[in-house]
Amino acid sequence: MLKKTVAAIAFVLTILTFGAAANDSEVAVIHLRGAAAASGEAVFRTSSEFSPFQYSLGVTVYGLKPNSIYSVWLSGHHGKEGREALGIGSNHFKTDGAGNGRYVTYASHLTLREWRVLEIDYHPDNDPKNTKDMVIVLKGNFRFY
Repeated sequence: MLKKTVAAIAFVLTILTFGAAANDSEVAVIHLRGAAAASGEAVFRTSSEFSPFQYSLGVTVYGLKPNSIYSVWLSGHHGKEGREALGIGSNHFKTDGAGNGRYVTYASHLTLREWRVLEIDYHPDNDPKNTKDMVIVLKGNFRFY
């Protein structure tokens, strides 16, 4: 009897563990391109932990200027000019000594469907608040419906 109970509990835990992992899904991968050897990608995912209209976003970049500040933006608004900082809280990250970096945040479907371009901007003075002097170094197109 004890063996059957332990086996049943193990079975249920296995289903719950792998079932939750199966609910995570990759929604979109945006390839980021720019000048020289720099590149990157942004991966949008839904998860069983979030609302179906909330996405986790991971941006990974390679070959940028080492130990420098970059920020993540949405641009190409459907119907108007401008841009919007992407993310909750800060929208910036610092690259490591090899020029690689990672930024993770969350975004709603309502926000993402209004924009068409994801940009990574370089801050030459390493001040993310200085948006006047920032330069677009990577970008990629996307479309959410």
